Amino acid sequence: MALPAGILFRHCVAGDQWPDPADPLRIDQALLLQLARATRHLRAAWSYTHFPLGPENQATVRLAAAKGLVVNASTESRSVAAGLQRQGIPAVCVVPTEWPAVFRHQGVRFVACPANRGGRKVQCISCGGRFGLPLCAQGDRGFVITFPSHGARAAAAAAHCS
Repeated sequence: MALPAGILFRHCVAGDQWPDPADPLRIDQALLLQLARATRHLRAAWSYTHFPLGPENQATVRLAAAKGLVVNASTESRSVAAGLQRQGIPAVCVVPTEWPAVFRHQGVRFVACPANRGGRKVQCISCGGRFGLPLCAQGDRGFVITFPSHGARAAAAAAHCS
């Protein structure tokens, strides 16, 4: 049974990619590419990962993107996010809630997720952006997407952001 064509698929909102059984710090390329193939008929498919993005994991993320599944590098560091973005890896970054919606760091533009901007009623399905695709589903975007720390431990999470 396949998901209906034309829908949006957001993967790993909580959790992460599958680890390679031979190396827990490496994304299981076979499983991620299987997911990419299974979602290629959808309007958009995107995911997130906290895996370290050394050369092997970057190659896996790029292969998935070539098959239509955008994998965003999830970070808590503006510098790490900026570096990945400059390498062509889509990145997202957790920031303290009081930070501005748009700013630059190390020459890279950072833009707040529209669903997290105060007073807006935006969700992934209505995020829009270029071609009507959610920003996180656009692998070739020229900026890092930020998400404010939130929840009961927002202050503790914000303390880890750099």
